[in-house]
Amino acid sequence: SLVVQDGVDEEELERAMVQGRAAGLLPAHLDEARCTAERAALRRQAREELGRALEAGDEESLRRAVACADRAMLDTREVQPAVERLEQLRHEAEARRAAGDNEGSAMAQGRDEVVLQLKKAIKRRDFQHLTKAIHDAEGAGLADRKERALLAEARVTLKIIVARRETERPRRAPDAEGEAIAAT
Repeated sequence: SLVVQDGVDEEELERAMVQGRAAGLLPAHLDEARCTAERAALRRQAREELGRALEAGDEESLRRAVACADRAMLDTREVQPAVERLEQLRHEAEARRAAGDNEGSAMAQGRDEVVLQLKKAIKRRDFQHLTKAIHDAEGAGLADRKERALLAEARVTLKIIVARRETERPRRAPDAEGEAIAAT
């Protein structure tokens, strides 16, 4: 199987794929390498966006970058500086709202709704609701530690549901093999 690293560019990948085909690698291995390279490109893009957002320092850029990092499944440690900056901005906004400035309350209400949907989806343990809630949460760029922990819980819950579905599927191959043996 091929190993693809984050730093591989598309031209290098294409050359490697051609060489892999010529060497007789199975299409499944080549597809796996292409998917891995696409994930690596997403992670690279997310890291770049995080860097630009941290330089800019504004809430919208940071939220977009965190959302991109969530979609790319970056490690929490890589996202942490942006999350901390967003928390700081959130506390500043809360202090302004307490002083009578209502700027940003529509965005905050939207995030609150996303968090509520995540909680409901986790409680329901329904594949479709979880998938949608996770997608919406990733797009919202959740930054609060509690919100991010809730998103992580939703992802784990979804993985459990998928794993259970996989184990509950009827296994036809062994049955077909048993029938073939019984017929002889």
